[in-house]
Amino acid sequence: MTVFGHNRRVRYRVEYRRQPAAYLKRMPRDLRERIIGAIERLAEDPDAPGLDVKKLADREGSRLRVGKHRVIFERHEGRLIILVVVIRGRGDVYKG
Repeated sequence: MTVFGHNRRVRYRVEYRRQPAAYLKRMPRDLRERIIGAIERLAEDPDAPGLDVKKLADREGSRLRVGKHRVIFERHEGRLIILVVVIRGRGDVYKG
């Protein structure tokens, strides 16, 4: 966003529901760091072209693809929050 000729970046705050926080704690360190890094990049600029993000068709929110894992999140513009709802493997994330 440009304000009076200055480039101003607004960063979103990341919040996690219980399931994704617990899932991250259980996974191997290198994979956890990769997923958290992708979520941090998402918080810096949710519309960055390098992120693999798509809106969900069957429910509210979007998904971020990180290798074989999917991060389901909601983007709250007014409060500048990225709410991470679910993190799971590709085959399990859309069930239930």
